[in-house]
Amino acid sequence: MRQRTRAVLAVAAIAVALLAWWLVRAPLSPQPVVQAPDIDIDPPAMRARREAALALALTPDDPWTFAESLAAPGAASAPDPAADKARCGIDERPQFKDPEVRDGVLAVDQTAAAGAHYLAARARMDAALRASTDPFDRAVADWLDVGQMRSSTGRVDALVQQAVATSSAKVYALAFRACLVSGPAPASCAAMSARHWAELDPGNGVPWLYAFDAGRLANDSVAQQEAVAQLAAARRYDDYRFAPAGVLAAHAPADEHDLAAVSDLSVEAIGRSASEVMPLSPLVAVCANQAGGDSARAAQCQAISDAMFDHTDSAILRSMAGMLQFRTTGDNARRDIAHAEQALAARSWSPATGFSECQEERELMKLMLRTAQVGEVEARREQSRKFVTP
Repeated sequence: MRQRTRAVLAVAAIAVALLAWWLVRAPLSPQPVVQAPDIDIDPPAMRARREAALALALTPDDPWTFAESLAAPGAASAPDPAADKARCGIDERPQFKDPEVRDGVLAVDQTAAAGAHYLAARARMDAALRASTDPFDRAVADWLDVGQMRSSTGRVDALVQQAVATSSAKVYALAFRACLVSGPAPASCAAMSARHWAELDPGNGVPWLYAFDAGRLANDSVAQQEAVAQLAAARRYDDYRFAPAGVLAAHAPADEHDLAAVSDLSVEAIGRSASEVMPLSPLVAVCANQAGGDSARAAQCQAISDAMFDHTDSAILRSMAGMLQFRTTGDNARRDIAHAEQALAARSWSPATGFSECQEERELMKLMLRTAQVGEVEARREQSRKFVTP
């Protein structure tokens, strides 16, 4: 493994991939296996629509992007690798061995400490976020806790203190999820609720996923019914998981020597977001097999799938929408589309890759910023259409 970013990125990618696999493929436990309705799950009209959607996804916006990148000044040959790494701070990264599993735990041993400029760059980024007038920037600083100035409970408590006084849905969502991560939570987390998140974020169905699970755990049927109704009426499903990484990309300093340190913070943010799992399986369970014969509930489940599939910033939630429709009706079309889009995104690559490690870092930061701006689903589509595999 060449650099720390690649190690952390790999771990984050594994976490997301495992969640996606569980979401789309794993059985619902302890729910019994339910036979899907005996219907034609691939009628000609649906098959034609799916094939048209995939054809559109495979069509690049600009088939000459790759060729032009090769012809661009300076692109024909890479700079000296050592000089390139020094220019953007890669040579000051801490070094690690390849990850290995010990006693069932993933261990990564450090072989070299970070350089002074690398550590100073991280501190400068932390200071810039804390000095920002944007409350979400300041919340991200507390969430990341660069330098680990607080304990884990102290970090979460600092987030909660901002969240309870904010009108920002993104700040509240960041603190709400931090309270749900395994481990001791501060007493202040008792003030957080999915309902208040929903009040700050009208039209967004994501907080109601948590509200539904809370009702299930409390055995509160009224709360569950309200949550499903709100989910069915939602206009969008915004997850905001790439927003912290986007903040870091947006604040990237002009000094390119800081690039590696800021890029690593961005990847750390992705990994932390990926560890915050949403309670998705309870909703799928109540929707399975035409919602157990409840036609009204089945219609709500279909409405949830419709909005979630077409109006989400999250590739995981888009996959969830496909699985939800499949479990409800037996129709596999949306799940097939989501799988095809994931495969296409995995094949897409930047024309900068292979020319310069510093350029790879610049491309990563651009992708993080764009993902925060338009959402993971649209950013993936843009990448897939823009870059052509040679």
